[in-house]
Amino acid sequence: MKFSKTAWLKAFSGLSVNLSAAWFGAVLVFPNFSSINNYADALVLFYNLVFGTLFLMLTALFERSLEK
Repeated sequence: MKFSKTAWLKAFSGLSVNLSAAWFGAVLVFPNFSSINNYADALVLFYNLVFGTLFLMLTALFERSLEK
């Protein structure tokens, strides 16, 4: 069974937007349930923010490719 490029782009777009939402959710939820005491906790929040942004940009790239 062969999938078209459009099907793959839709699948990866859906996956990346959900991963982005999860990382942004972690940035918002994590500080409410644990205190940020040290550098490592702040670094984890920063990484979550970076990965959330990267996957949101990846979603935009996939969606732009689907419009063409």
